[in-house]
Amino acid sequence: MGAETSNRRLRGWHNLPVHGLLDSVRRGWTFAVESWRLALRHPALRILPLALVAVVLLLAGVLLGLSSALGVRLDEGEGILLDAVAILAASFAYFFLMGATVSAVEVALRGGRPSVREALLDAGRNVGAIAMLALVSTMVELLARALRPRRTHRGGGAGDALLGLAASALQAAWTVLAFLLLPAILIEDIPFGEAMRRVREIHARGLLPIAVGEVGVRLVGNLALFAAIAVVTSIGFLALAVLPGPVGAVLAIVVAVAVLAVAAAFQLYTRAAYYTCLYVWAAAAAEAGAPAPAPAAAPGPLRAALAV
Repeated sequence: MGAETSNRRLRGWHNLPVHGLLDSVRRGWTFAVESWRLALRHPALRILPLALVAVVLLLAGVLLGLSSALGVRLDEGEGILLDAVAILAASFAYFFLMGATVSAVEVALRGGRPSVREALLDAGRNVGAIAMLALVSTMVELLARALRPRRTHRGGGAGDALLGLAASALQAAWTVLAFLLLPAILIEDIPFGEAMRRVREIHARGLLPIAVGEVGVRLVGNLALFAAIAVVTSIGFLALAVLPGPVGAVLAIVVAVAVLAVAAAFQLYTRAAYYTCLYVWAAAAAEAGAPAPAPAAAPGPLRAALAV
């Protein structure tokens, strides 16, 4: 009976049972667990997301230091230019290291042994496409900020609310597209424009069932971050109670940064793994000329999530 149920679930993605948020969370949780089992077998899959978090924190510190030293605000005058340059630098570092993570995940899915060095070299071979991705991402971020009205008082009317919604929708759509472009660029070693055409072609053929786990994966990641914040808050109060004064404060900060960095790395890796699996699955279906990607052919972690 169990085998029959499993087979029914694996006949086609369009026939998968969808029972609302709970079902999505269950699939997202299953995917996260399976993808982290993969990461536990391959250190590169843990090192690269942690390196990404460290680099982003470093760049944020440099930006705050420069703005303080120059005495400028990041939302007006010369500070806007500094902010734009910082966004571009952070976007490039983000996509470069996320691209390396995608490359490492793809190697692991093929049964290989990914290494940090090879993943970084692969990202380096595609640095032009990654730079273009970072540039477009910066433009999208600046446009989204421009759409959001600057409020100096409470309230803002329906117009401001609509602009805020438009900005959020723009950022969300670009985030999904960017995460699909990275596997296309890194796995197929193609430039940015060709990656756009490739993703558009696969999507037009209905081979990218993004909703099958996007909500669940994001929610699981957010829950992990929420749990980390709860742990950090508890440890902070405990440290200050046991070691009052500067020592307790420093200890609380160090622990907070470490725990939140691990939670953020978990979030980043899980999402990178999800879109890598999704792209590999859809691209294989496109190559085979299939009308829809078969769940039984999905890469390991995604196949496990689809079978739930």
